[in-house]
Amino acid sequence: MTITGAVNHFIFKFNKVWKATEKDQKAIKVIMNFVEQKHEKQLSQNELFAKLYINTYRQLLEHYNTTVIDKEIQKKLHGALDKPLSHIIEKLKNSINKSEQYSLYKELGIEQKHPATVSESKKEQDINKLINAMNDDSKKDAFVGDVWKYDDVQDIILQQVNHAINLLK
Repeated sequence: MTITGAVNHFIFKFNKVWKATEKDQKAIKVIMNFVEQKHEKQLSQNELFAKLYINTYRQLLEHYNTTVIDKEIQKKLHGALDKPLSHIIEKLKNSINKSEQYSLYKELGIEQKHPATVSESKKEQDINKLINAMNDDSKKDAFVGDVWKYDDVQDIILQQVNHAINLLK
């Protein structure tokens, strides 16, 4: 239960179940003011996070063509934030390596098409190109999706994050 939820619980109890005294009412108001001030301070101290959260939330709403009433968007966003940073960096590394593979295919002139739509002779040409790329040390890492290592991606992305924090705060 959140602090706000706990306060709302007591407000409900005071309004529906118990007879609140004047002292109870003052106590609840003090707690509500404290929570409100804490939230305002928390938001001002984390403005960059708030900007990213709101922008990402907006993009998800647009992507899924939904409204703020849809709680699935919040669940997706909170699920992403709940993941360990190492997991997110690993997914970024995998995406970057996949991009390197696609770049290699493009460089080799291999189109990304369903195999059923490609002629046998074209398939054979593409296979020969891939075999040659696999034997070329400068292309092998891209071919197997291992150009970027976790530590390198972590160093670069954390440097970018720290740079943005220092630049924008």
